[in-house]
Amino acid sequence: MKEDLIHITFNNQQNPNSGFDMIRIEELFKKKELLNTFDQAQVLDFFMIIIIQESEGLHSIDFKKYSYEPGSILTVRKNQIHKFHLNKNVRGDLLLFTDDFLVSYLEKLENLKTIQLFNEMFGNPKVQLKPHKLSEINAIISRINKALS
Repeated sequence: MKEDLIHITFNNQQNPNSGFDMIRIEELFKKKELLNTFDQAQVLDFFMIIIIQESEGLHSIDFKKYSYEPGSILTVRKNQIHKFHLNKNVRGDLLLFTDDFLVSYLEKLENLKTIQLFNEMFGNPKVQLKPHKLSEINAIISRINKALS
């Protein structure tokens, strides 16, 4: 049985022209209007990096389930199929960005290399960080939060 896919477009309501957004996973899971979509496969028209801070669970990418725990980073490339498995205990961050966001900060050649690197390097969409590396990522996330505020 083929699963119906939901196509998700990038939509940063607070800063529509930025091409970048950061959302707390726990806030996303609280949105009642989205509850019926979490168990369905989705196709994104942007890139997403999922950084897990607390809890354990599953996330599907291209119909393969990946377990996560604190320090897990999961990457979903543009046009890749993914599915959340609702976990109300999970805490973490979603970094969302478009091709245009990358282009606005990088020269065209650098952008193409970055997207290629993103696609090749993250052929395995899961990376597990050691606690000290997660602390470094959290410092970066904190700076991004301040910049977005």
